[in-house]
Amino acid sequence: PVAVAAGFAALGAWPTLTVLVVFQVVRRAGNYALAKPARETLFTVVDREERYKAKNFIDTFVYRGGDALGAGIFARILATGVASVAWIAVPVAAVWAVVAVLLGRRQRTLAMRNPPEAGTGATAPGATVS
Repeated sequence: PVAVAAGFAALGAWPTLTVLVVFQVVRRAGNYALAKPARETLFTVVDREERYKAKNFIDTFVYRGGDALGAGIFARILATGVASVAWIAVPVAAVWAVVAVLLGRRQRTLAMRNPPEAGTGATAPGATVS
């Protein structure tokens, strides 16, 4: 989220195709390399049934609903210019960063109380793998 906020700030300051392309490459690489694996670790502290329900809800409702909402909002504010859209996205990404930190802390607390299920491929912080 911090890299996304910085990327949107750069795009707001320099709304050029080059900045947009570099930002998209960095954002997508970061999403697949960092954000998605980090999100998956949040599910290591819940049982299989909760994980199944939550992942389906997030993948269908949250992502698709977010895409639809974002497209509708983007279409309305795009008339103000790409730089304006980028500057609007900076505080949204900052809120995302705060939520990410809070979720990480909550996951760590739950992992200490309830070690992850066998077969999830994750270990509790400080645990050793034999």
